[in-house]
Amino acid sequence: MAIIHYAYGLIGFLLGLGYGLIHESSIIDIAIYAGIGLGFGVVLQVLRDKNQKLLRSYQSSLNALANAVAAKDDETNGHCQRVVRYSVMIGERVGLDARRLQQLEWGALLHDIGKIAVPDSILKKPSALTDEEWAVMKEHPHMGHLMVKDIDFLKEGHDVVLYHHERIDGRGYPVQLQGENIPLLARIFAIADTFDAITSDRPYRKAQSIEYAREEIMKHIGTQFCSLCADAFLRIPVTELTRVQEEAKVLEYESLQLQKYKNIS
Repeated sequence: MAIIHYAYGLIGFLLGLGYGLIHESSIIDIAIYAGIGLGFGVVLQVLRDKNQKLLRSYQSSLNALANAVAAKDDETNGHCQRVVRYSVMIGERVGLDARRLQQLEWGALLHDIGKIAVPDSILKKPSALTDEEWAVMKEHPHMGHLMVKDIDFLKEGHDVVLYHHERIDGRGYPVQLQGENIPLLARIFAIADTFDAITSDRPYRKAQSIEYAREEIMKHIGTQFCSLCADAFLRIPVTELTRVQEEAKVLEYESLQLQKYKNIS
């Protein structure tokens, strides 16, 4: 880390020196400019370090919230790991900048936090839900938004939590938004979420193939999914999607083994 500080300081020093030389300043003025540049370089690195530390703090806080959901819903942990990565892959191809990619990642991580408010009898039911049970389940985006809406640094990530079950044709929930009225980050996440749902085991069916999932997403462009986001998703190589699934399996296995060890201890 000290080397990085020195590097930023040197860059600042050279900029200050260059400014003085370009303006044909006196030796004293050049020294002053170089000193100011050196100080600016060091300050810049300190601010950068503090910003990174703050981001790590934010990430740790959101991970703790995501773990709370995973503790309630056995399927959520691996699901979250995968949809975060799928979402970022789509976001990169849509052209999101680093700030919005970070918001997308955080929103994806917390998208199901509202399930904490859903009774286990519904959340873990091994068969199809009744109409009354579905009405309760459909409240989870709204409940999740209530939980995270006051987290200032989440910003656009709130949209993912609230709107990830909306559809382009207006037949989604909880507020039946249509088209581009659905925030872009939520439109991106909806595809990642659906893809993972299709390619993962569920109590009522086995996982489908990546090829089948891609065909289903293509089939529903313009009704369930945004064409811009769907096109971006379809540009992701199948090998990359497979890699995400395989790496998530390794993490899930390691987590399971750790849990078994804790139970034995």
